[in-house]
Amino acid sequence: MKGLVKEGKIELHFPSDNLIYQKNSPASDKTRLGMGMVFGEYYSSAISDNVKRRQDQKVSIGEFPGKAPIGYKNINITDANGNIISKDIVPDPVRSKYIVKAYEMRLDGKSFRTIAKQLKEDGLRANTKGQGVVSQSQIQTMLMNPFYYGVMRYNDKEYPHKYQPIIEKRLFDKVQFLNEERNNNSHKTLTRQVFTFSGVVRCATCGCSYSSYEKKGRVYMRCSKARRDTIDCNQPPVPEAELLPQVDDLLKRLSISENIVNQVLDV
Repeated sequence: MKGLVKEGKIELHFPSDNLIYQKNSPASDKTRLGMGMVFGEYYSSAISDNVKRRQDQKVSIGEFPGKAPIGYKNINITDANGNIISKDIVPDPVRSKYIVKAYEMRLDGKSFRTIAKQLKEDGLRANTKGQGVVSQSQIQTMLMNPFYYGVMRYNDKEYPHKYQPIIEKRLFDKVQFLNEERNNNSHKTLTRQVFTFSGVVRCATCGCSYSSYEKKGRVYMRCSKARRDTIDCNQPPVPEAELLPQVDDLLKRLSISENIVNQVLDV
């Protein structure tokens, strides 16, 4: 912009300072403009420092300096005259129940897509003005956010917060364990290490999902024991090769009636 002024293409007017900066402005006006810019930059930086200092102070006493995640809501606490005296974050009585359901569904082995679809059908909406549908990526973020059990993330660090938890930490930890297993299985799929029963077998004792792994050239399956805090499961690992004949036998027993075949063909 200064270049345009020097070329005589524009003038800068500052009515509050009674200053006009143009091509032929005297040195005193140029100095005033320069000082004004310096002080303006200082003022902006000072405000930024004060805001950061205030946010750091809030975090140190367990307060979250931002918009609460879905499942919670930001509220204003007012006096008798309606004046705001403080702010707080509380569980959203409508949306918090969906948070619990999402974690329980994930613990049961449901995918992010399935959870998002189910919660949409149940009526979950975003905590924004538009109240749009909560996306699959938002569900994934929700299921990895420690805020729900009492820990907030701020500047890539974690701090305990003072607000009421929606879930217990052990439920959060179990879900993170399953998330990690799913992520590992996904990487294995991308590298063509695909297992026959990935994501389809469940433990008959505790109901948790089975995961596959390779050891010394053989594929084994083991229970994730995600509910080991509530159900005592002692199922040992089993070679995948032992399951194949059993599954083959079950598939041979399956039969589809002619009526169902016709219905499928009609579709």
